[in-house]
Amino acid sequence: SPERLTIPGSVLNPQEGTVEFWAWLPEGPQSYLFVVKGNPDNNNHRLFVYGVEMGSGNQFMKALIGTGSGYVMTPTISVTRKAWHYFAVRWTATDLKLTVDGTTVSVSRSGVGTFGDLAYIGSSIGGFQANSLIDELRIDKIARTDEEILAVYQSGQPLPD
Repeated sequence: SPERLTIPGSVLNPQEGTVEFWAWLPEGPQSYLFVVKGNPDNNNHRLFVYGVEMGSGNQFMKALIGTGSGYVMTPTISVTRKAWHYFAVRWTATDLKLTVDGTTVSVSRSGVGTFGDLAYIGSSIGGFQANSLIDELRIDKIARTDEEILAVYQSGQPLPD
């Protein structure tokens, strides 16, 4: 069964924040790498970082934030399989950004709701599991800047405290 981490509401700030991690994406499609859901566990109040399979050698990753049917998704970022990748998802009251290996995409989230405090690392409800390794997870109450995110990626070092 998938492992699940429940994060206290005081750790995740629904108004702004950053989640960063390194993930190994093996062959085959990847599902949900990081998910925050409402409690009780349902499709409301959510933040996802997940993959959609496209092509034999690539995986397209995107992020989603919102509540119920009122949500927004970032454009996709293509990544290669059988490699480690650096992921950072950042949100503020006005936008959602996904960075993978130094490439950033964003979308406006104006008028879109927040998310809950039940977090999954590497899985989601309904049996969706990522066949991945996830390392160096960092969760912040602030939305880190593009420059901070790029510096962490380019350093090649473990994520700082």
